[in-house]
Amino acid sequence: MSSLEVIKQCVMRGLGIAFLPHMAVQQEVAQGKLQAIPFIHESNLYTQVIYLQNKWHSQAFQCLLGLLTPDMES
Repeated sequence: MSSLEVIKQCVMRGLGIAFLPHMAVQQEVAQGKLQAIPFIHESNLYTQVIYLQNKWHSQAFQCLLGLLTPDMES
């Protein structure tokens, strides 16, 4: 899904969990609509990140890639 709002609405309706930026859900967490789950980077969490390598990426996205793939070139 490409919209943070759609993802938040799905999670609020009990359709799963999402890995979203804190600033995107700060208000909903403060209002008790969403609950934050502590994330420990060293855990055995497996996920896939698919992106266009030759396309412009924001600084935030580049930082995320650096955190997710510290031993790989991005």
